This record gives sequence, structure tokens and C-alpha cells, in this order.
Amino acid sequence: MFVDYVVVDPASGAQRCRLELGEPGELAETEIGRRLCTAYQEAVGGYIELYSGFAGGLDVYVNEEGLPRRLAPNQLAAALLRRVGVPVNSIPVGPVLIVGYDDQSLTEEQCALLLAK
Repeated sequence: MFVDYVVVDPASGAQRCRLELGEPGELAETEIGRRLCTAYQEAVGGYIELYSGFAGGLDVYVNEEGLPRRLAPNQLAAALLRRVGVPVNSIPVGPVLIVGYDDQSLTEEQCALLLAK
């Protein structure tokens, strides 16, 4: 069992990531949640803030302290989110993590759209 997601960093661009979670039924739900939370926090560089419920079945995580910490604007993430139908009212700051709704793995199609040049 695994979760594929995309991390968009203002400095290094977009990359596909995979978090291995072992065989189905091997880990308790609480352990899966802990591993996801840890991986997501590492990806965005701090505590996570979730934006959910977008068309296309995506969840978006950002660093909840991005604005007070004056993280760099992430124009690339805004453009990629618009490409997949997520309304962007303001430019996110710092690294942005994009995953399927309810922490499900992104589909191949979603990854291809997010990573297309």
C-alpha cells in the first residue's frame, strides 16, 4: 500500500513522491495517519494546513505558518492547481503538497497533469 503525491517547491519545482505504507491491514489506521502527517510536514517544512473539497478529487496541504514566516510565493503551485481545476484566490507560499481526496493516492492522470511541462 502506498500514497503518491506531488510536492511543488518554489525553489526546486514539482516532483512526484511516494510514501510506502506496507501491506494492506499491516498497520493500524492511527499509524498510517501518523506516517502521512510526518511525511506531509516534512514536505511543507512545518505544521500542515489542509484545503479540501476541490473538483477533481484533490487535497492541498500548505505550511500553516507560511505567511507569518514569509515563505516565498509559489507561482508554480498556483499555476499547476489552476491547471487541474482548483480555484486559486491567492498565491500559496512555500512548498505545496497535492494529494488525492482524503489522502488517497493521486491517479496517473492527475500526476501527469501536475507534472506536465
